[in-house]
Amino acid sequence: MAANIGKHAQARRINVLVVIDTANVKCAYGPNENIEHPQPIAHEGQFLISPSSRAIVHGQGAGKLRLRAKAGDQVAIRVTSIGGNASDAVIAYRVHPSSRMQVFDHFEQVFLTREGAVRPDPDSPSRDGLPPVECQAHFSSFDTTVMAHGAERIEIAFALYALSSNGQRQDPFGYYVCNPAIDVV
Repeated sequence: MAANIGKHAQARRINVLVVIDTANVKCAYGPNENIEHPQPIAHEGQFLISPSSRAIVHGQGAGKLRLRAKAGDQVAIRVTSIGGNASDAVIAYRVHPSSRMQVFDHFEQVFLTREGAVRPDPDSPSRDGLPPVECQAHFSSFDTTVMAHGAERIEIAFALYALSSNGQRQDPFGYYVCNPAIDVV
Protein backbone atom coordinates (compact mmCIF):
# COMPACT_ATOMS: atom_id res chain seq x y z
CA MET A 1 0.00 0.00 0.00
CA ALA A 2 1.25 3.50 -0.72
CA ALA A 3 2.44 5.56 2.19
CA ASN A 4 1.73 9.28 2.06
CA ILE A 5 4.77 11.50 2.15
CA GLY A 6 4.93 15.22 2.83
CA LYS A 7 5.22 17.66 -0.05
CA HIS A 8 8.84 18.65 -0.59
CA ALA A 9 9.67 22.32 -1.15
CA GLN A 10 12.22 21.49 -3.87
CA ALA A 11 10.26 19.42 -6.38
CA ARG A 12 12.42 17.86 -9.07
CA ARG A 13 11.77 16.61 -12.58
CA ILE A 14 12.44 12.92 -13.15
CA ASN A 15 12.60 11.71 -16.75
CA VAL A 16 11.82 8.08 -17.55
CA LEU A 17 12.52 6.74 -21.02
CA VAL A 18 10.65 3.59 -22.04
CA VAL A 19 12.39 1.84 -24.92
CA ILE A 20 10.40 -0.72 -26.91
CA ASP A 21 12.14 -3.59 -28.74
CA THR A 22 9.97 -3.45 -31.85
CA ALA A 23 11.55 -6.54 -33.46
CA ASN A 24 10.57 -8.54 -30.37
CA VAL A 25 7.02 -7.16 -30.41
CA LYS A 26 6.50 -7.81 -34.14
CA CYS A 27 7.90 -11.36 -33.92
CA ALA A 28 6.20 -12.39 -30.66
CA TYR A 29 2.78 -10.80 -31.17
CA GLY A 30 2.24 -10.00 -34.84
CA PRO A 31 -0.08 -7.22 -36.08
CA ASN A 32 -2.96 -5.93 -33.95
CA GLU A 33 -5.29 -3.40 -35.58
CA ASN A 34 -7.54 -2.78 -32.56
CA ILE A 35 -6.61 0.57 -30.96
CA GLU A 36 -9.24 0.06 -28.24
CA HIS A 37 -7.76 -3.32 -27.23
CA PRO A 38 -3.98 -3.06 -27.51
CA GLN A 39 -2.12 -6.38 -27.26
CA PRO A 40 -0.25 -6.73 -23.92
CA ILE A 41 3.48 -7.42 -24.29
CA ALA A 42 5.86 -9.12 -21.86
CA HIS A 43 8.66 -7.34 -20.01
CA GLU A 44 11.25 -8.74 -22.47
CA GLY A 45 10.12 -6.18 -25.04
CA GLN A 46 10.54 -3.06 -22.85
CA PHE A 47 13.37 -1.30 -21.06
CA LEU A 48 13.17 1.62 -18.60
CA ILE A 49 15.96 4.17 -18.27
CA SER A 50 16.06 7.14 -15.91
CA PRO A 51 18.77 9.57 -14.88
CA SER A 52 16.69 10.41 -11.79
CA SER A 53 17.92 13.51 -10.03
CA ARG A 54 17.32 11.81 -6.68
CA ALA A 55 19.13 8.53 -7.60
CA ILE A 56 18.13 5.23 -9.08
CA VAL A 57 17.96 2.49 -6.52
CA HIS A 58 17.53 -0.50 -8.82
CA GLY A 59 16.33 -1.70 -12.24
CA GLN A 60 18.02 0.52 -14.82
CA GLY A 61 17.38 -1.03 -18.25
CA ALA A 62 14.78 -3.54 -17.00
CA GLY A 63 10.97 -3.63 -17.00
CA LYS A 64 10.84 -2.58 -13.34
CA LEU A 65 12.45 0.60 -12.07
CA ARG A 66 12.97 1.63 -8.47
CA LEU A 67 13.74 5.31 -7.98
CA ARG A 68 13.94 7.85 -5.21
CA ALA A 69 11.31 10.56 -5.36
CA LYS A 70 9.36 12.81 -3.05
CA ALA A 71 5.77 13.98 -3.14
CA GLY A 72 5.50 16.85 -5.57
CA ASP A 73 8.29 15.60 -7.85
CA GLN A 74 7.31 15.66 -11.52
CA VAL A 75 7.75 12.49 -13.60
CA ALA A 76 7.83 12.66 -17.41
CA ILE A 77 7.51 9.40 -19.35
CA ARG A 78 8.69 9.30 -22.96
CA VAL A 79 8.46 6.28 -25.24
CA THR A 80 10.64 5.39 -28.23
CA SER A 81 11.72 2.35 -30.22
CA ILE A 82 15.07 0.70 -29.64
CA GLY A 83 16.19 2.35 -32.91
CA GLY A 84 15.18 5.82 -31.67
CA ASN A 85 12.18 5.78 -34.05
CA ALA A 86 14.56 5.88 -37.05
CA SER A 87 13.48 2.49 -38.43
CA ASP A 88 10.41 1.10 -36.65
CA ALA A 89 8.70 3.78 -34.58
CA VAL A 90 6.42 3.83 -31.56
CA ILE A 91 4.04 6.54 -30.43
CA ALA A 92 2.51 6.36 -26.95
CA TYR A 93 -1.14 7.34 -26.97
CA ARG A 94 -2.33 6.51 -23.46
CA VAL A 95 -0.56 6.28 -20.10
CA HIS A 96 -2.17 5.63 -16.74
CA PRO A 97 -1.58 3.68 -13.54
CA SER A 98 -3.00 0.16 -13.83
CA SER A 99 -3.22 -0.39 -10.07
CA ARG A 100 -4.98 1.71 -7.46
CA MET A 101 -1.95 2.44 -5.30
CA GLN A 102 -2.15 6.22 -5.92
CA VAL A 103 1.62 6.64 -6.14
CA PHE A 104 1.15 8.93 -9.15
CA ASP A 105 -1.47 11.53 -9.99
CA HIS A 106 -3.17 11.26 -13.42
CA PHE A 107 -0.89 11.40 -16.47
CA GLU A 108 -1.30 14.26 -18.92
CA GLN A 109 0.13 14.22 -22.43
CA VAL A 110 2.33 17.24 -23.03
CA PHE A 111 3.41 18.34 -26.53
CA LEU A 112 6.52 20.41 -27.12
CA THR A 113 7.79 22.05 -30.30
CA ARG A 114 11.43 23.12 -30.66
CA GLU A 115 11.88 25.64 -33.45
CA GLY A 116 15.67 25.32 -33.50
CA ALA A 117 16.17 21.62 -32.78
CA VAL A 118 19.35 20.16 -34.21
CA ARG A 119 19.98 17.07 -36.31
CA PRO A 120 23.16 15.85 -37.99
CA ASP A 121 23.88 17.47 -41.35
CA PRO A 122 24.20 14.67 -43.93
CA ASP A 123 26.06 17.09 -46.22
CA SER A 124 28.58 18.34 -43.64
CA PRO A 125 32.04 19.06 -45.08
CA SER A 126 33.81 16.48 -42.90
CA ARG A 127 30.94 13.92 -43.17
CA ASP A 128 30.59 13.79 -39.37
CA GLY A 129 27.21 15.58 -39.19
CA LEU A 130 28.71 18.76 -37.75
CA PRO A 131 27.83 21.54 -37.73
CA PRO A 132 24.22 20.38 -37.30
CA VAL A 133 21.20 21.54 -39.23
CA GLU A 134 18.49 23.36 -37.30
CA CYS A 135 14.87 22.41 -37.92
CA GLN A 136 11.51 22.33 -36.22
CA ALA A 137 10.92 19.17 -34.16
CA HIS A 138 7.97 17.91 -32.11
CA PHE A 139 8.15 15.91 -28.89
CA SER A 140 5.66 14.54 -26.39
CA SER A 141 5.69 13.10 -22.91
CA PHE A 142 3.18 11.92 -20.36
CA ASP A 143 3.67 13.92 -17.18
CA THR A 144 2.48 13.26 -13.64
CA THR A 145 3.19 14.20 -10.06
CA VAL A 146 4.42 11.81 -7.36
CA MET A 147 1.75 11.54 -4.68
CA ALA A 148 3.21 8.89 -2.32
CA HIS A 149 5.81 6.17 -1.84
CA GLY A 150 4.89 2.72 -3.12
CA ALA A 151 4.89 0.44 -6.14
CA GLU A 152 2.78 1.28 -9.17
CA ARG A 153 2.29 -0.48 -12.48
CA ILE A 154 1.99 1.95 -15.36
CA GLU A 155 -0.04 0.95 -18.41
CA ILE A 156 1.48 2.44 -21.55
CA ALA A 157 -0.50 1.96 -24.77
CA PHE A 158 1.46 2.59 -27.95
CA ALA A 159 1.14 2.35 -31.71
CA LEU A 160 3.93 0.57 -33.58
CA TYR A 161 4.86 1.68 -37.10
CA ALA A 162 7.06 -0.70 -39.08
CA LEU A 163 9.62 0.46 -41.60
CA SER A 164 8.28 -0.19 -45.10
CA SER A 165 10.04 -2.54 -47.51
CA ASN A 166 11.41 0.43 -49.47
CA GLY A 167 12.86 1.89 -46.26
CA GLN A 168 11.18 5.26 -46.80
CA ARG A 169 7.95 5.09 -44.78
CA GLN A 170 6.79 3.87 -41.40
CA ASP A 171 3.52 2.00 -41.88
CA PRO A 172 0.96 1.13 -39.17
CA PHE A 173 1.65 -2.32 -37.73
CA GLY A 174 -0.37 -2.52 -34.54
CA TYR A 175 -1.39 -1.36 -31.10
CA TYR A 176 0.20 -2.74 -27.93
CA VAL A 177 0.40 -2.09 -24.23
CA CYS A 178 3.29 -2.57 -21.82
CA ASN A 179 2.92 -2.59 -18.08
CA PRO A 180 6.23 -1.59 -16.42
CA ALA A 181 6.48 -1.18 -12.66
CA ILE A 182 7.87 1.89 -10.96
CA ASP A 183 8.65 1.74 -7.25
CA VAL A 184 8.98 5.10 -5.55
CA VAL A 185 11.09 4.99 -2.39
